[in-house]
Amino acid sequence: MTKQLMILRHGKSDFDSVPGGDFERPLNARGERQAMLIGNWMQTHGIVPDVILSSTALRARQTTERVCDAAKFLSTQVVWQDELYLAELETLLKMISMQLAYKDKVLVVGHNPGLEDLLRFLCEDDLETSKNSGLFSTATLAQVDLSDCNVGLKPLCGKLIRLISASEIENRT
Repeated sequence: MTKQLMILRHGKSDFDSVPGGDFERPLNARGERQAMLIGNWMQTHGIVPDVILSSTALRARQTTERVCDAAKFLSTQVVWQDELYLAELETLLKMISMQLAYKDKVLVVGHNPGLEDLLRFLCEDDLETSKNSGLFSTATLAQVDLSDCNVGLKPLCGKLIRLISASEIENRT
């Protein structure tokens, strides 16, 4: 089976309710809706990860839970990782590689700028945006084919299958 990585940035968060600081910032109503849209879209398109790696920051946890509910990922294992909170590229590569050693389809839910750095590292040649424009608005999902990454996650070994945001999905309906 072909290895595949799905990269999902958390939904829109609530900047007004930050009593516990950035780590405890929850999703706002739009972020809740975004996560549900992405989950429904994944279910409709038959995208089912074998494992989900998620940051433990509140907005990422809530995004993961909403996506799992909407997509009906009943048997998909969620691995909560403190290290994914604002993780840099090196940390992301290490954690994802460990899962890909045993699983074929991995979904990682986390934060920018690390997720965008990861996508650029794997698929820069497939990306149509300029280096200065952001790829990962909130609740954006990238699906990456890793069939050329048989020796590990190396620069440009991935092939972008699709990049879709909850806003795009919402505009289509």
